[in-house]
Formats: sequence, C-alpha cells, structure tokens
Amino acid sequence: METLDVTVEIWRIGDHFMAFCPELCFATKGATEDAAKKSLVELCQKQYKKFVEEGSLKTYLEEAVKDMWRPSISIDTTKSLIKVEKVTLTA
Repeated sequence: METLDVTVEIWRIGDHFMAFCPELCFATKGATEDAAKKSLVELCQKQYKKFVEEGSLKTYLEEAVKDMWRPSISIDTTKSLIKVEKVTLTA
C-alpha cells in the first residue's frame, strides 16, 4: 500500500469555507469547515489512487509545483486561515 501525507488548509471566505491541499493543488468549498474538509479529502483520495494506478503521480506533482497557485482571497488572509492539518492518503 502506498501513502502520501498532504496538508489540508481550511479557509473562511465570506459565509463559506474552503479547503485547500497545496501539495496537489486541489480545493473544495462547503458550508462548514467539516464539509469543506470532507470534500477535499475525498477528492484527494480518489485522485491519489488514480495517479498511483496510472503511474502518473510523479508527472502530476512536477506539473502541480510548476503551476502552483494559492487561493485568491481579497480579505486579510492572516485572519481567514482557520486551521492546517495533515492527512495521509492511501492507494
């Protein structure tokens, strides 16, 4: 079984929450912190498993780093970042 540790950042943006994984450049949103995080972890898990099965993880990560972006937030980001957690994906 292969694993990958990734970061989950939870942001408050207006009246909703956004979860962002900087290592994979994926983001989701939800009405609550938990909903945003759950959606992101499910997305990351599904994509990680697909990358491993296809043997494309290394190529994707190289491209993701090259094209890295950060969430565009028009308010003070130091007050918008709610929490940062580590999650382990498995394939």
